[in-house]
Amino acid sequence: MRILPTYDVIIIGAGPSGAHCAKLLGQNKDLKVLLVDARSFSENEKHHKACGGLLSSHAQEELHKENMSIPDSIKRDPQLSSVSTFDLSARLHRFYPRSYVNIDRQAFERWLISLIPPNVRCEFETRVLKITKEGSLYEINLTQAHEEFCVSAKLCIGADGADSIVRRTFFNDRPFPKRYVSIQERYPCLNKHSAFFGFFDESITDYYSWALQKENELLIGSALEIDGQVHQKFDRLKSKVKEVTDFDLDKLILTEGAIINRPVSLNQLSFHKGCVALIGEASGSISPTSAEGFSFAFRSARYLSTRINQDGPTYKACEHYDKDCNNIRLTILLKLLKAPGMYWPWLRRIVMISKISSINPNKSGLIKKRRAH
Repeated sequence: MRILPTYDVIIIGAGPSGAHCAKLLGQNKDLKVLLVDARSFSENEKHHKACGGLLSSHAQEELHKENMSIPDSIKRDPQLSSVSTFDLSARLHRFYPRSYVNIDRQAFERWLISLIPPNVRCEFETRVLKITKEGSLYEINLTQAHEEFCVSAKLCIGADGADSIVRRTFFNDRPFPKRYVSIQERYPCLNKHSAFFGFFDESITDYYSWALQKENELLIGSALEIDGQVHQKFDRLKSKVKEVTDFDLDKLILTEGAIINRPVSLNQLSFHKGCVALIGEASGSISPTSAEGFSFAFRSARYLSTRINQDGPTYKACEHYDKDCNNIRLTILLKLLKAPGMYWPWLRRIVMISKISSINPNKSGLIKKRRAH
């Protein structure tokens, strides 16, 4: 087995949190950093995560803190300024103002990776087989092109999403967030829909479903509880959506999937253990109301990289990072307090009927079939 040199930091996962962390750590020329991911991040990548690909105002703010401007090349029309919210079971419909940047998720990830300094070593199409602690170091067994090799690091960062091998290896004694399967389908779309659509129906999921347009494609998806009825519930969603919109869901282009987390209590968030740190969704940091994760990915990556750049790849850095993440805990707590207004059916209906914070207040609350243009 090939053995690579010892690194100061290994980052497992090159999604938004991992790539952003690598970019920020790469500013410290004294650190030896390795970033690994099973994906290739090429334009021909076959794997597509089921993700709406919207940057919330909070995610935009995080990027602005690093003086990062989103290139026009990764934006996708239409740009969105509202959520068209449907309570399908109660047949209620409201619009709520929101500021989103509509992006191509895959192009966005490639852009983030392109910003990583050359002194950070990147190994893609590389899978993690096992992680063990050997003395003061972490040994990571990897495979790439059918060849196995081993690398050691002083500090291990899990940026590998909801199904994190880092979390499963080192944090099994702590509560995990509730898990859902996310299914998303793409269809041709010629009509212009200028809103992001949110669908609520407790017979389908206790979380939420969505639809949005990207250029000439319509994406429709749902975060579903993992049981034996996942596909039946998704089909039920599509049937109900077709009853209340003019969406044409006859010509399927692509199906995407993913596991996503949903923290339902603060003790399901984990940020460090020894010299192992979790960032992004691996830590459980994702909105329990909307499943928005980009802002938490960037925040946690910034908090951790700042501490490592200050204190080195040490336990002290991880401990300080955990304390910094009290800001994330507070944000998620506030969203947990907001959740009943969205997910308790009777309370959601009171909110929607009251028209609190909605726009277009004269629009009928009864959902009607929209005419095709």
